[in-house]
Amino acid sequence: MALKATMCLMVLAPAIAAWAQGPSDIALSIAEQTWLERNPVIRVGADPGWPPFSFRDESGQLRGLDIDLTELLISRIGAQIEYITTASWSETEGKLNTGELDLVPGTAEVEGRKLKAVFTEPYLSSPVAIIMREDAPFSTTLAQFEERGLRMAAPRGYASTLYLQREYSQIPLILTETVGDALVTVSDGLADAMVENLGACSYAINKNNLSNLKIVGITSFSFSLRIAVREDAPLLRSILDKALDSTSESERLGMYARWFQIEERPAKDGGGKLWKIVGWTVALAGALVSMLFIWNRQLHKELGKREVVEQALRKSEGKFRRIFESLQDAYFLTDMDGKIQLVNTEAVRLLEIRSQRFIENLNIGSFLHEPGERERLTEAVREREQLRNQEIRFIRADGVALPCDCNVQLVRGPKSEEVAIEYVARVTDREARA
Repeated sequence: MALKATMCLMVLAPAIAAWAQGPSDIALSIAEQTWLERNPVIRVGADPGWPPFSFRDESGQLRGLDIDLTELLISRIGAQIEYITTASWSETEGKLNTGELDLVPGTAEVEGRKLKAVFTEPYLSSPVAIIMREDAPFSTTLAQFEERGLRMAAPRGYASTLYLQREYSQIPLILTETVGDALVTVSDGLADAMVENLGACSYAINKNNLSNLKIVGITSFSFSLRIAVREDAPLLRSILDKALDSTSESERLGMYARWFQIEERPAKDGGGKLWKIVGWTVALAGALVSMLFIWNRQLHKELGKREVVEQALRKSEGKFRRIFESLQDAYFLTDMDGKIQLVNTEAVRLLEIRSQRFIENLNIGSFLHEPGERERLTEAVREREQLRNQEIRFIRADGVALPCDCNVQLVRGPKSEEVAIEYVARVTDREARA
């Protein structure tokens, strides 16, 4: 059943109001200032059918997170926006290539995309999910799709589609215009599955009430969203990078609240309040994946370093872990050494430890009943990538061992490096839990 998203105006009002208070003293070079003086109006286009990032509403106006971000940045540099109407993503790409557009937000710099553009630093990064019908197997890899000749719906020209065409060229594709069209194609049984940005497909599943679909796995592919700038305007690219660097936490959270529907609810244990993001998660029937938002350019350049990766995870979870609170299974994300980086509310209930922060300072091995269990699981998942239906006993705070059915999955970074391990556990002995 699709999740019902609600909005908390108490959250949105102060965050959105902060947008107008951003710094206007961005340090531009003389060349950049001159460029802006000669180009006071920036022509902007976007994908008209990719909610919640960019889409046209009932009145034909462009809306979405990418649009809010673009308007914030253009306002900050003292320019004006002229929106150029397009009917599809393909037309948007074409107008950028012909110079009819100055920039297009929400664009991935991927192999096979023939854009005459330069790109800003990334402002958002997301994994790519595999979506199938509820009656499909829980986990299916892209290699298995190719072997079996299963059909995939794919939005024409999208980063995920280009990836499939490049890496899995034998998979039969049914090309569509939008993510929503592709999801309906799968829902109606005309295709077996699709792959797409986790945020976009989750939003579309909820928005279109496609309750017979589920996320069954995550590909090894992920892409970062950037602003594509026409190739003969590198100064605009550098100006936008500086504007991106100047965005504040309250501005970003205001956009998240607007498009990913943050609501505030009392915690069931009475210990304060829980923030939940409920518009963005689907009823996942298995493994969940994490999403890391990248806003600081310097941080992005350093993410290859282990200590910075851990630092980024700790910083990000404080803002975004409530994405996962609606899961019915316990979710743990650890680094490769077992240190817990992220848990959801169900994991807190399972362990009967009231503090998420306390749990996230410990090693998952502390909660596994069998000695050496973490090391065994780590070695096995590094070899096989994913472990299904593992019988694992977690130790509750009162010492009771809870039998669980657990799925364990290796998480890889953009260069296929091992970065984390996910555990999704479901208690199998309800009497022991009670």
